[in-house]
Amino acid sequence: MHTRRHIYATALLGLILFLAAGCGTPAPGPVPAQSAPFHAVVDTAFVQKHVQVPMADNVMLIDSRPRRPKYDEGHIPMAVSIPDNQFDKMTDKLPADKSALLIFYCGGPACDLSHKSARKAEALGYTNVKVYAQGFPGWMEVPGNFAAVSTDWVKQ
Repeated sequence: MHTRRHIYATALLGLILFLAAGCGTPAPGPVPAQSAPFHAVVDTAFVQKHVQVPMADNVMLIDSRPRRPKYDEGHIPMAVSIPDNQFDKMTDKLPADKSALLIFYCGGPACDLSHKSARKAEALGYTNVKVYAQGFPGWMEVPGNFAAVSTDWVKQ
């Protein structure tokens, strides 16, 4: 009888631990490299310190969103448009100095275009690469921040 109670208690404890661990659902596997956040994420205050007219020679703010319509209709002032899907064709826009500060952004926390572009820049040998994960929406939420528009958008 004592053995039977021990078996029931062990089984009950096992069931409790099983349920506490997530009802038996398998733990999520590793996050694919392309969708994982970039390792160097900065906040709005960091970006604000670097957005200036003219931009410092060793700083580049890069909008990874599609140029039309996103960048044209509104972007962080002084940002350069290098859409992620055209990054490989536009590397000539990047600075020659591989230690220059590159800050990539896109459409907010759910957007991974800036993370992808940042990885590509590191693969090219750039050593001071950051991602502003809050992106353009985060920029616009801060009182006093404003948007710039492209000359193409103004002409329209």
